[in-house]
Amino acid sequence: MFIVMILTFVSSYLTPYMQDDFWFSNNSFLQIFKNAWGDYLESNGRLFGQIYTRILVSNGKLVSSILVTVIFTIYIYYLCKLTFTFEKDKYNFWRFILLLSAFMLFVPDFGSVVLWRSGAGNYLVTTTIMLAYLDKFISLSSKRLLSLISLCGLGFLAGFGNQNTSGGVILITLLILLKNWLETKKLNKQQLLSVGFLLLGFSGLLLSPGDKKRAEMYDSQWLQLSTFDKFKSSLKSMILYFINTPLNIVFLILLIIIVLIFYRYFRKSPNFKLGLIFIIAGVATGAVLCLSPEGMNVGRTYFGAFTLSFIGMFRILSLNRGQRVERLISITMLFFFFVYFTYKLPSTLSFNRQLSERYVLIEHSNHKRVKLPAIKYQSNKYTMAGSYIELSKDSNAFPNYVYNAAFEKTVYLK
Repeated sequence: MFIVMILTFVSSYLTPYMQDDFWFSNNSFLQIFKNAWGDYLESNGRLFGQIYTRILVSNGKLVSSILVTVIFTIYIYYLCKLTFTFEKDKYNFWRFILLLSAFMLFVPDFGSVVLWRSGAGNYLVTTTIMLAYLDKFISLSSKRLLSLISLCGLGFLAGFGNQNTSGGVILITLLILLKNWLETKKLNKQQLLSVGFLLLGFSGLLLSPGDKKRAEMYDSQWLQLSTFDKFKSSLKSMILYFINTPLNIVFLILLIIIVLIFYRYFRKSPNFKLGLIFIIAGVATGAVLCLSPEGMNVGRTYFGAFTLSFIGMFRILSLNRGQRVERLISITMLFFFFVYFTYKLPSTLSFNRQLSERYVLIEHSNHKRVKLPAIKYQSNKYTMAGSYIELSKDSNAFPNYVYNAAFEKTVYLK
């Protein structure tokens, strides 16, 4: 884990700010909450996601990189804990290598949810809180008041995370409660109360005035379509996204194969059932984007769906006790990741270098109006390219006005 922390910190620190990062970086402590509330009312229902983002970028790159490193490490810890890679008094080294290699190989858009600070606030932090809640919900044993308060608090924050992933967490909790009722005819009152707070947070997210205003402003044509046409349009974009990202298809195929193989031998196992619940919720979390006006063709929006499915897959894989086979698969997966990452590394460095050079050019320009060339980049999950929006010739458009405010110069594309 220490090596993971070092690599994450170095990667984050070497990654320049991009777009929204500048916009959020000049907030005082009170402005963080005031402006996030303003977003909730006017443009973005993810109140806490916007707060987390502003906290990440408001104290400079060094502090930001430290915070991102800590959060990502906690995220990986919960991945390991929920998949039995880490247990109370031991950890499985080769399963950890397999989990980390598979995660880095198949995660839809690492750059946009970990390295891009605005993405980390809205996706990495919120998803980590959801995993903390699910871990406590599943392993609940203490009946102390403090434990109940923390469970309900995490439930509220998990529900107020982001629209599709919070829905997936709700589905997991409801399916677990249903499974427990069918098996024991009993329900845990603490779990039920926490689900109430989970639903309360989710209601606050869905009832955001800002989300409604944003949809009316940017998705007015989509809103006028019939339900079938909305579904057809979004599904088409989703299919095109998966066609252009073949590793996502490989992950889904592996998911299906693993479920079918382990179902034959372990279908009565509690861990198989719980793993299957995570997979069902993960797939549903991704599929629901077919009903969304935007996001179905952007990697970062699938981060929650991937996380839940990934946990389900590795929870099922934990039923396999063949250490020699696990070691061989781990080494193979590590090799594939290393080859793929090495292939993508030059374009990763190129994208970051071009962004940094752009900022230097703006800062050192003697003109108040600065024309900039377009950044050339390839699609790459290890850069922020998946969330990058190029400048336009309109200095008042996004992201031009973000540059204007950050550098106090009018910036537009050549």
